[in-house]
Amino acid sequence: MHAPWLLKNLGVEATLNGRNQQTLLAAAEQIREGLNKGVQIAVIDIGTEQGQDIVVAKYLKPDILIYNNGGPPFVEFKSLSRSDLEKGLEMNMITPIRMIQRIFNSMAIKGFR
Repeated sequence: MHAPWLLKNLGVEATLNGRNQQTLLAAAEQIREGLNKGVQIAVIDIGTEQGQDIVVAKYLKPDILIYNNGGPPFVEFKSLSRSDLEKGLEMNMITPIRMIQRIFNSMAIKGFR
């Protein structure tokens, strides 16, 4: 979660999203120490359609999206099943593309392209 520290000098408000509330609260507190703007947290699984819907509805017009869903658990390459591959693609490729599609217009209006 280094990106919010880099963005703080640009005056960007940060919303951290994740599945673990304790981890998010600790990260938000560390960022708030040096940030003049607020830091919000959203304890949501962004890897699900429902989670994406909530994030887009609640944080409709972000300045920038920094995405890291963490990915599926490690599986030895030779042992990867089709299901493992599909889960990885969904979490780390399809979900971020869908999020970009959903928020691109608000970012483009602000000059982020």
